[in-house]
Amino acid sequence: MRRLAVAFATVVMAATTPAAPLAAQQHEGPALFVRFQHEGRVSYGALQGDRIQEIDGDIFGQHRPTDRWVNLADVKLLPPTPAKKVIAVGLNYQSHLGERKPAEYPGLFAKYPTSLVGQGDDVVQPPDSRNLHYAG
Repeated sequence: MRRLAVAFATVVMAATTPAAPLAAQQHEGPALFVRFQHEGRVSYGALQGDRIQEIDGDIFGQHRPTDRWVNLADVKLLPPTPAKKVIAVGLNYQSHLGERKPAEYPGLFAKYPTSLVGQGDDVVQPPDSRNLHYAG
């Protein structure tokens, strides 16, 4: 079994609303939300430079900043949401198509939720896999 080391940050961009502005937001534009694990607890937060301000609530709905801050270097970034199912689109990159023409309708297929990994986790390539693609 081959393992590929992958390092990427999972960031969800969402516009802040007047009802739920981030207290210490220091950049223009959308807030950068992350889902992270710190000291055994999973939380959402607003990424601000090399620090994360934890939020209470739903990143896709009402939320509010808390007074809890953690350093980005001290957390493990996780996929943006816990997944119950993963629907993927096949042959949606020219590099996947090769010389083939794109299909009129994209092919959809399901993956297991375990196909998602967080920052620094291994992407496991099964021994019988001959054509592995990953995306972030």
